[in-house]
Amino acid sequence: MGWLRTMFLGDIGNRLDIADNEHRIAKLQRRQLQKNRDKAARDQSQDEAIAALRKEVDQLELALGTLATLLVSKAVVTEAEMGRLIDAIEAGDGGAS
Repeated sequence: MGWLRTMFLGDIGNRLDIADNEHRIAKLQRRQLQKNRDKAARDQSQDEAIAALRKEVDQLELALGTLATLLVSKAVVTEAEMGRLIDAIEAGDGGAS
């Protein structure tokens, strides 16, 4: 409708078109800001979840190391057997052999 405003209202029509576009731009900027805030909040919660998982993995590794040491010291498994198990776990097959 912009050209009709300009044709019938001249400068006033142009100013109305400019005002409409300014409102559209402001609305788009508000939407983008909200999206940025939402993304930042989502990133923050993901970072917190990753940190919690890293802490849990560290605790599990410590517990597994302690358990392995205990099993070897009690002669439940030999050091060689434990070494093969650790190698299998590190290789990613979970020790299935």
